[in-house]
Amino acid sequence: MNATGADLTNIENWNDTIQEGRRGYVTLSPELSAGLVGVDANRQQVAIDLIRAGADPENAYWDGENPSGITMYYILSPYTLGYDIVDAITGNLTVPSVIMEDRNIVEIILGVDNNDDGTVTITVGFASPENYAYLVAED
Repeated sequence: MNATGADLTNIENWNDTIQEGRRGYVTLSPELSAGLVGVDANRQQVAIDLIRAGADPENAYWDGENPSGITMYYILSPYTLGYDIVDAITGNLTVPSVIMEDRNIVEIILGVDNNDDGTVTITVGFASPENYAYLVAED
């Protein structure tokens, strides 16, 4: 693993890492790692092939609106970080999106590393909206 910074799957690291604009990383679960297809053009979401990730076809294609079985997850979502969504909804947990909104910063995927154990680690940075726009601008 070549990622540096704080482990963002650890809730204790969110506030300081985001507030200080440091780098962090997210190691995807083995299932999500197996299904990783790529990163979106905005460099904030990962594309996951749910069939390769181990979902049965009924769940992968859900209501017929997802014929490819590929879905997008924000890198700092409960799906990738593994936090309890009920705690977030009830206000018992301040999630990364709230911290970033309060600081007026956004996340950006800086790199993707394949690990020897078959998992994938995503390096995440934080930037002002202006710097983010510069970083994702096409030449």
